[in-house]
Amino acid sequence: MPEEKVEVVRRGGIAGVTARAAVDRASLSPEVAAALDAVLSGRVRATPAAGRADMFTYEFASGQGAARRSARVAEHDLPPELHALLQGVPGGWHLG
Repeated sequence: MPEEKVEVVRRGGIAGVTARAAVDRASLSPEVAAALDAVLSGRVRATPAAGRADMFTYEFASGQGAARRSARVAEHDLPPELHALLQGVPGGWHLG
């Protein structure tokens, strides 16, 4: 069975650049996995980023076909556990 990847797309910032990354779900700590599940299940609500034009927006996606889940969250709404993951993405960010 192939490892499930969590796809992350980061948009925004000062330059408005889009970057992508993928993380093996099996490599996540229980705390990070729980925070990711909270985002993907809609328990973390995205709020408008009024006055925060240079902030990032993150889109997380996981799963295949009918089981695929995705969610978009502003940087200021991310659980702290995901901030730590995103600052040290294994394999780094790729533009595009």
